[in-house]
Amino acid sequence: MFENLQRDVLVLMASRGVRAFAFSYLSAMFAIYLNRLGYGAVTVGLVLSTAYAGGAVLTALKIIFFASWPPSLRLRGCLAR
Repeated sequence: MFENLQRDVLVLMASRGVRAFAFSYLSAMFAIYLNRLGYGAVTVGLVLSTAYAGGAVLTALKIIFFASWPPSLRLRGCLAR
């Protein structure tokens, strides 16, 4: 299935998967931590929802910002961030 992909693509896909796993794992651990500190379910939910929404907004802004770059620099700029 992945025989024709370049090594760089495989490395990027693997790093993206590891990053997603780590982010999800840390979010779950943070929710448990806040719960053990005595925060209620609504507060924990609001904190995590705000974190996810902030990440989505920053991703959208990054896409808008890099869309104005020439194509030769666009990929390099996204990968460096």
